[in-house]
Amino acid sequence: MRRTLEREGNGRTGWLSMAPRVEELILERGIAVPGWHAEPETHRRFRDQVAKLLVEARLVTLDDQVLEASQALGQAITGVGVLQEHLARPGVEEIIVRNGQVLIEERGQIEAYGAPGTDAYFERVARKAADLGGRGMKADRPFVLVDLPGGARFTAMIPPLSVEGTAINVRVFRSEVMTLASLAEAGTFDPPPRQEGEDPIPDDFAPRLPEIARYLAWTVHRNAATILISGEFSSGKTTLLNALTGYVQHSTVLSVVETFRELQIQHPCAARAVVPVPPRGKFPTMAEVVNVLYTRMRPDLIIFGETVGNEAVELLSAMNLGKRVLTTIHANSAYDALLRLEDLARASELPLPAIRERIGRGVDLVVHMRKRGPRRYIESVARLGGVERGAYRLEYVYPGEHRGQL
Repeated sequence: MRRTLEREGNGRTGWLSMAPRVEELILERGIAVPGWHAEPETHRRFRDQVAKLLVEARLVTLDDQVLEASQALGQAITGVGVLQEHLARPGVEEIIVRNGQVLIEERGQIEAYGAPGTDAYFERVARKAADLGGRGMKADRPFVLVDLPGGARFTAMIPPLSVEGTAINVRVFRSEVMTLASLAEAGTFDPPPRQEGEDPIPDDFAPRLPEIARYLAWTVHRNAATILISGEFSSGKTTLLNALTGYVQHSTVLSVVETFRELQIQHPCAARAVVPVPPRGKFPTMAEVVNVLYTRMRPDLIIFGETVGNEAVELLSAMNLGKRVLTTIHANSAYDALLRLEDLARASELPLPAIRERIGRGVDLVVHMRKRGPRRYIESVARLGGVERGAYRLEYVYPGEHRGQL
């Protein structure tokens, strides 16, 4: 279900839809916005200034509505703007902004709320939250992690680090203490559902695709596996990854990190960062950026554009924190791809057996691409069954003799 924050004459939601315009006027007139810990009298004077501005700009024409509007807008502007009203709403767990689009996770379900402000507006919200929290955004730190006064956790990433507009996550923590009885009512102790791997592909899912293409698309659609796409240079790895992103469900929260912008992501609300390696000037490191993306922006799926260096360490960390990952890697076979990944991950200084164990537990599928003349095709798809006696155990679900061109 899609909702929009549009003014309906009056009411708190209606007044908040005016917040972007009111903030512009406040900036034009040089009105100081009080900090989170300012005295109550300072906040009262600010609300009075907002009321005066609303009347002078003829944004509110009825006298009996000026007080209500100024209070709602004053609280929003000293908070997180049009997002403020969601913080206190029961059941809200996460507020997500991607390039002007707002998504709300409420009781485990994500709903789209439209675009109550432009991307430029949400960049101002992010910068203001950083400033009011004492964590200003700078060229060498184009992201912020700060706690809001009510205890919610605010994370934001802005250009040039975020290449698809401002990305914001506000994690809202429960105010009530959950008892074992309430957890039982919510299904916490129910038997686990059937394993994802047992779900058959529906007959009406991409019926015109070859069987191996349907298998990969269905796996990505359900976010059921971490997939490593391997192959030699120019074998079609990135092309296949781009195509598979078209099957990521829009309700899947997606983070993307690349060392240069190459991917063509077919998802409307991805948090997308480009981190040059080696970093230019004082740009954040890959470790810092990936930490923000996978620990604070609550992705269900992380896409690494290509694994060629130290980002392998962050990739292993992500997949061993329960995140699904899609990435590409240069290798001559599916098994060689795993060996290549462990070589790159040795920058972590973890002992080889520990790295191998993490790979064995973290990677689910290896798709190997091959190039022969002008043809680029899938040579094999292997399911990784962990490590046995120091070696990776691969089960080929699509062997070479059944090659299919995509």
